[in-house]
Amino acid sequence: MDEEPRDALEPLATWTSLPVSTNIMGFGNRKAEEAIQVPMSDPTEWMLNNTLSEFLLMPGAVMYMCMLGYTYLHGCKVFKTLPETYSVSYKFISMLLACTGGGILVPIFLNGIPVPLANDAYPIAIITSFALHYYFPTLREVASMSSIVKVSERVDMNEWR
Repeated sequence: MDEEPRDALEPLATWTSLPVSTNIMGFGNRKAEEAIQVPMSDPTEWMLNNTLSEFLLMPGAVMYMCMLGYTYLHGCKVFKTLPETYSVSYKFISMLLACTGGGILVPIFLNGIPVPLANDAYPIAIITSFALHYYFPTLREVASMSSIVKVSERVDMNEWR
């Protein structure tokens, strides 16, 4: 069967083959099947064919940004509660435990892989956000002025009441 020329909108529509029964030379009940190309359109294609989905479906960039933001937010909470007189190592361990939650000890008890070992970028994000908090404490003050951080802190405070 010769290929029909497809139009410029081919990526937007998927093509499928539908079997069509025909009589062979008009002899009785023997039937053959031919394949006819029919375009099938997807009503949900708008979800993938826009710039927001291209940004959110990046292989890893968004994940790294979210990891860094998550660890930085936990660093804001840790550094706000700890006094300045505490040692650097205590602050780092407190931030490490705050960022991973039960992701280190619980998998070990359950014979699993701890979170920092399962994702190699997570310890790098924790170390980077710790360095930002330790060497640039004014960033923490700037972040505390953000309405998004204020809302997240209020949500966390209400969870403990």
